[in-house]
Formats: sequence, C-alpha cells, structure tokens
Amino acid sequence: MKDRRYFCMRFGPDYLKYDKLFLQQLQKHLNSTFQSYSQENRTNAEYIYDTVDGWVVEELLVDLLKQHFKVNRSGLDSERKIITGKLSSIPDLTVQNGDLTVQIEVQMSNKQLDAYHVKTNKANRLKKAKGKLILVFFVRPLSKFFIVTPQTFDKLEDPKPNPRIGNKMCYEIKKPNLLSPEELVEKIRRVFDKH
Repeated sequence: MKDRRYFCMRFGPDYLKYDKLFLQQLQKHLNSTFQSYSQENRTNAEYIYDTVDGWVVEELLVDLLKQHFKVNRSGLDSERKIITGKLSSIPDLTVQNGDLTVQIEVQMSNKQLDAYHVKTNKANRLKKAKGKLILVFFVRPLSKFFIVTPQTFDKLEDPKPNPRIGNKMCYEIKKPNLLSPEELVEKIRRVFDKH
C-alpha cells in the first residue's frame, strides 16, 4: 500500500479512504470467483488491489476534468464495489462539453515500459465508437498520461498475443506521446473540437 499512499498524497484523493476500501473489498472477496478474462493471471488479492488502484486513477481524472467539463462516473464499478460476475463494456467516465459528449475508458500501468498494450476487444470498441470514446492511459511512475483514439490503431502493427495477460491479443503502443495533466485537458478539448 506504500505506492498508493505516495500516489494519493501527490494527487489528492485521501489515501486512507482507498486503503480502507481495499481492505474491505479484500476481506469480502478474497475467496470469490472472478471472471477469468478480467482477472487474467492475478491472484484475488492482486486483482482487488489493481481494481482499487484503478478507482484512484478515475478519481484523479474526475478531479482534474471537472474543472473544465461536466464529468460523471459511468462504469459498472462506479459505486466502488468489486464486480464478481460478468463485466460490461460501459466506459468509466462520461465527459460533457456543452452539447457534446465523449466517453472515457481508463487504463493504468504501474511501470514505465517501452511499450503499452491495449486488448483488441477494447480497441474494437474504440474504433466502433468513432471518436465518441477514447482511452486515457495513466503511467503512474511518471505521473503522465497518453490518449488512445481510433486513429491510433491505424499506425500500429497487427495485434499479438501478450503472455503477461494470458496470451490475449493486444496492440502494442511504443513510446506514446506522454502528457502532463494540463496537456491532457487540452488534448481532450481538441477531441471535442473535432465533433
């Protein structure tokens, strides 16, 4: 939990709230059966920890974006409860700018990597939404973001199996353009400008 404390103290959400939430969810779901597709190669404790970490990133984004846009939590786990049944593909956040709406799916990496991976099913949802859905990827060690849009996949090689997550087919994004929080807001503003 040490990493989360540093992360939360730096970015705002009260880390004690998330440590307590993690411990509650761990106690409740340590012996639960999760959908293997979402759990991948993680133990229950790792899966729960990663899920709560994802909630912290979502809260960071809500706090950042609500200064500029109307933001709602819209994902299946927006009530901050671990889902043990079938997961849906409802995006994590809905962002409005006037009459325009864009949905955001949030993904995070706990490590700085040479390349980041997006599963093909998520890529297909992005492509199908035609710019009304974007992926905001947070690289925690760098405190930076990058955005993945449908056009991102036009420049990438065909998807390959990723052994770290059970050989699921993934696109590999090498050396993305990393953004500060302020740059992320401007990039999202430009997404709205395209509509």
